[in-house]
Amino acid sequence: MASAWNRRMGCFSSRLHNAALAAAVAVGATTATTHAQTLWSARNVNGQNTVVKFAATIPATPIVVGNVTLPGTQYLISGLDFTPDGRLWAIVQGNGPAQGLYQVNRSTGALTAVGTPFGFSSGFFLSDLSWDPKTHRLVAIATAGVGSNVALVSFDINTGAGVTTRYYSSPYSSLFVGLAFKPDGVPLLLDVQQDWIMQPNGAGILLDLGSVLGFNANFSQGMGTEYTGANIGRTWYTAYSWTDGTPLLMRVNLPGGWLTTFGALPGGSTATYGDVAAEPIVDTCAADFTDDNEVADSDFVVFANQYNEFDCAASSMPGNCSADLNFDGVVNDTDFVLFATAYEALVCP
Repeated sequence: MASAWNRRMGCFSSRLHNAALAAAVAVGATTATTHAQTLWSARNVNGQNTVVKFAATIPATPIVVGNVTLPGTQYLISGLDFTPDGRLWAIVQGNGPAQGLYQVNRSTGALTAVGTPFGFSSGFFLSDLSWDPKTHRLVAIATAGVGSNVALVSFDINTGAGVTTRYYSSPYSSLFVGLAFKPDGVPLLLDVQQDWIMQPNGAGILLDLGSVLGFNANFSQGMGTEYTGANIGRTWYTAYSWTDGTPLLMRVNLPGGWLTTFGALPGGSTATYGDVAAEPIVDTCAADFTDDNEVADSDFVVFANQYNEFDCAASSMPGNCSADLNFDGVVNDTDFVLFATAYEALVCP
């Protein structure tokens, strides 16, 4: 990495910033705009799969983004989530080789496989997909069904390949179908066998946070956490009524893990909603690491320090890996190209 960095340094021009330019930045600064939270989900009604979005209101009224064609009837979308730049991703689950990471077209709902699908062996399935704000990776649950062990597989969003696998065990007979991460990167797993939310201790043993009784288990259930806006850490969840199977929108109340019903989702007992993804507020000046409305020499220093560290998951990575501008889990030359463009423009848009 050092030699590549030296080459980049050789062609990177230095700049002098004067008071007049600083004044122009101050005049051009704007206040943050309000943002109504938009939630996305994959819905199945009588075999028709669609991607929908809706506001977190009561009642929630989904807008159909588009119908989804899956590789076969044995497949379903079991997880959705965003990277912080607003790209939407999905996990396709099913007993076959087409399981894996897909990118979702936000205008049409169409799925595009990222590289070669992961292709877990028969009987092994992926469930839920969540963004890990600590490692800057999309992560899915991998399980063979009811048991005591579960794996979290992180993906390379450029190739669709699994990068790392973390293993956890439960003291109980569990079936983990939901995954979300706290803003500090601690995973939360939903066990529908025991009807509770669990998180690992330092030894990788999953401990329950509290009861979440009051819903009907479904393999395609998932959780989604907000990482931007006024409600950072708020987690959403889809579930089903015990009494009539009505799909429900719920919120997870941390730290105890209790669920609160937020409202019914339309479609009746014939509809399933797989996962909830909270759309992020996209930072239009992500290279401004110092939050002063310009991309200047001070930001370059931050970028250089993170570039030298490279891996977002490294314990020594400073600044929560803010220089990973394309959100692929590493700070490398691709991020440098993005940073250089913002650096030359100087003033944040």
